[in-house]
Amino acid sequence: MRQRRWGNLHVKLTINSRFQLDSKPREALLMRYQTGGPSNSWPDEMEIRVVDAPADLLELLFFVKAWSLTPSTRVPPLRPGIEPSHLRPIAEPARLAQLSTSWDSAWRSAWARMVRIEDKEHDHISPVEMHAEFGTGPRWGALSELDALSQSHRDEWLESIKPTPIEAFSEQRERLSLPSLVPAWERGLKTVIVMPYYEYFAASIGSSCLAVSAATRQEIASYCRALDSFMPDRPPTS
Repeated sequence: MRQRRWGNLHVKLTINSRFQLDSKPREALLMRYQTGGPSNSWPDEMEIRVVDAPADLLELLFFVKAWSLTPSTRVPPLRPGIEPSHLRPIAEPARLAQLSTSWDSAWRSAWARMVRIEDKEHDHISPVEMHAEFGTGPRWGALSELDALSQSHRDEWLESIKPTPIEAFSEQRERLSLPSLVPAWERGLKTVIVMPYYEYFAASIGSSCLAVSAATRQEIASYCRALDSFMPDRPPTS
């Protein structure tokens, strides 16, 4: 864990590798705890975590695009996109329908697990307790027998995703968005989950999480719009 102090604002930054695929760590989870002081507008009680999407969600994103699935869930364009050479559309209609339906179920389950994990993170339980309760989590059954080429394409795309940068104090998007962040926190927001989407995206997940695209968080006006939209269990906005 790396800790930094700027005046009265204390920021703890941690890179965490507890999310894995095929026993391969993905060190792409950024956790930021921020607490205020008497001379800044960050409320003393407010703690916000900013995390990158875990590997199980990213894996599902890769295959919904690479296989050209048609789930009921809308999936925005990805950044980085899928290389044309990695596209392997499912041609058989019955198989396409089956995989699309099962993908929807796996997607909902992955998000539900993510919310449970985030609730535990805010309880500050130890990594040992976290692993004992959640382990590495179940995977989509359709991925149980991936061929070597599909695994290689997936891993290549996962490696191409840049983790959310650790910004300088004056450039922190949460600090620059306080007029919208504080009311969102008062409505129950605890965690912002950054997704590798190309366009504006905001979705309230459960009672305390807000998923946003990396592009949305990067641009302050868009990020404030997303934070303003946060309401527990509200569907995605676009």
